[in-house]
Amino acid sequence: MPASAGVYAGLGGPFTVAELNDGRRVGRVDSEARAQIIDQPADVATLERR
Repeated sequence: MPASAGVYAGLGGPFTVAELNDGRRVGRVDSEARAQIIDQPADVATLERR
């Protein structure tokens, strides 16, 4: 993303949303210190919108 784009949703760092075999969706949010698994539906929906 060019610096000229300014502030955008992905500025918070990398993340992945995955759909599991049972249909549930989970997210993985990465930072410099650790990775976090997101499994609350509202939080996963926020990642999907980004």
